Amino acid sequence: MSLFIYNATATGQDDSEDAAHPSSHLLKHQVRLPDTDTTCTTETCLWMERYLRGKLNSSVNPCVDFYSYVCSSKWFSKGLAIRDRPYMERTVGMLMLDVEKFFRAYLKQNEEKYHKYPGVFVHQAISLLSKCQSEEKPDKNFTALRSLLEEYNLGGWPYRKAPRGVSMVTICAFVDRDLGVFSFARVYLKKPFEDDRGYTVHLDKPSSTLERHQLAFLSESVENYTNRVDMALSLFETKHDMSEQAEAIVALEQKLAAAMPVPKFTEFQDRIKPVGHIDRRGKWNWKEYLNIIFQDIKVFDNEKPVAVMHQDYLLKMASIVNETET
Repeated sequence: MSLFIYNATATGQDDSEDAAHPSSHLLKHQVRLPDTDTTCTTETCLWMERYLRGKLNSSVNPCVDFYSYVCSSKWFSKGLAIRDRPYMERTVGMLMLDVEKFFRAYLKQNEEKYHKYPGVFVHQAISLLSKCQSEEKPDKNFTALRSLLEEYNLGGWPYRKAPRGVSMVTICAFVDRDLGVFSFARVYLKKPFEDDRGYTVHLDKPSSTLERHQLAFLSESVENYTNRVDMALSLFETKHDMSEQAEAIVALEQKLAAAMPVPKFTEFQDRIKPVGHIDRRGKWNWKEYLNIIFQDIKVFDNEKPVAVMHQDYLLKMASIVNETET
């Protein structure tokens, strides 16, 4: 910018002949960007060079109107293909396209495995991506979402009163296995020690939606979060007041949050418990839940060992579930 200011000042002090043609004096200072000359040696550099040059307005002399030359309308992403959008949008879009291409190629070669082992991470990701694609944006009836709920025996949700025969453990297990929600407890595999050959099933406290909301929106109250839950429930039931159900959901989340203990160190051997040790009679059944989560991978009975990261929470969680209406 100093160079442009200096050149403009010098031009004003020139004789009348030069002053009458300022652009001819400035043209010799113009930086040439020939298409054939480049110092780039990598594909990334070449792409960035072409990308930046493509945004410049070549019909404007930069020495006459530098702003118009650089800040052209070509920077706007609306109506442009993904490859021509600004870098930040372009990279995300291209990554999603690459991920989708990989998933389609994988599914084409492994369709039998995909249906046989739904708990594998790649298979979960493929299922989730297909259900998140916005093919039905104009559909105000949420047909795709309703279809997804029906797959998990939640047709007609949200319920004002739960229908008979609904098993919360079964629904939670299938939803957690396929979508990784883990509302009541987080389940994961981990090697206890680096030199271990096998992985141990770990049971841990979850990260609740309420907790994540409060951390993301520090200035918002729990009442605001309740209103958001109410809005989510009203997506389907626009004619009914869902505030009572929303308050019940938030109250349950608050009870679970209050049951979460302060983290403390426990020796690994003290964390290993047989499933039967943490299972209690009631609505929650760990054996049933874990056998669905690890279907075709592991079988859980009363003696199967698991690593319990917060036993106090798991016991309190089971009691809270027993006291809560389905």
